[in-house]
Amino acid sequence: MRDTVAHTVGLTAGLAAASASRFCIPTHGMPALPAAWREQGATCDRTVPRNTRYPPKPKPTFLHEVNVRHDEADQAWLRDYVAHIAGPIGFKTRKPNWGVRVLQFDTREKAESFSRRLRRWRHEEALREIRKRPCPRRIRYEAAALAQHAVIWGLSTGIIREVVRVYRTARSDCSTHGMPNWVASNVILTAAPSIDRDRARKMVDAMLAWVIGRHGTWFWTGLQGEQIINKY
Repeated sequence: MRDTVAHTVGLTAGLAAASASRFCIPTHGMPALPAAWREQGATCDRTVPRNTRYPPKPKPTFLHEVNVRHDEADQAWLRDYVAHIAGPIGFKTRKPNWGVRVLQFDTREKAESFSRRLRRWRHEEALREIRKRPCPRRIRYEAAALAQHAVIWGLSTGIIREVVRVYRTARSDCSTHGMPNWVASNVILTAAPSIDRDRARKMVDAMLAWVIGRHGTWFWTGLQGEQIINKY
């Protein structure tokens, strides 16, 4: 009877050991085997490799925002610059309304870099718009410089005397300024053919204004029409 029981226990222990070796059943944390089974070698020292699950990566948070107008968001340089500094996943776009687009970056450095580039582009764009509209003060300075050049050129060449004589002769028979100015401009064109007609007429006006400012009474004596020039 005892031999039969021992044989049965040994057979059971052998099957358990074979099963444990075949399927790699882990023994850590399991109830201890009976003493008789341990004596027969019913143990499994091999363990099943566990699938280690790493903690999920945190999703990027886009906390740093820069507001862009809708007309600025369509600029090609803007899209290229954002892709350069932030990459494909370092930013996202939010549209709170039709007039503004909010670019959200995952780091402060990216947002500050883009903000500096955007401010520089806005400043350059404002300068380009200013250049399209001439400054009134600059126009006055340019006109004064051209008038001064005409007077200095007329005095240095002596042509101003002939211009005034021809103008006064023509104005003695004409009550308007346009025709005498045209006749007087021929004197300048004869002396300097490279000067165009419009510039010559403006030079005549500058020379006449200089003479009137110093000898106004003499200049208008015997002339017809209103005592005014630059009125065609």
